[in-house]
Amino acid sequence: AWKQYLKKGHIKQALENCQSSQKPYVSGIYADQLFQKKKYIDAAKFYAQSSKTFEEVTLRFITESQYTCLIVYLIKVLEIVSKKKD
Repeated sequence: AWKQYLKKGHIKQALENCQSSQKPYVSGIYADQLFQKKKYIDAAKFYAQSSKTFEEVTLRFITESQYTCLIVYLIKVLEIVSKKKD
């Protein structure tokens, strides 16, 4: 079902209906959409959950001079990494 939502452009619904193994992929697509809409804080939160590379995401925020959002992204990544270690 999530693939159908994705094809129709309903990315948030796709994210809600996909399995945990697909969430990083769909989160990356949703983050890209939010970034294009200049919703940088929300994009940062979803990029942290995505399969996008650290370098790719970091360069996007630096290119747009969105340093506060970059910090939000970094904090979220650290939170995720620290939860995995626990």
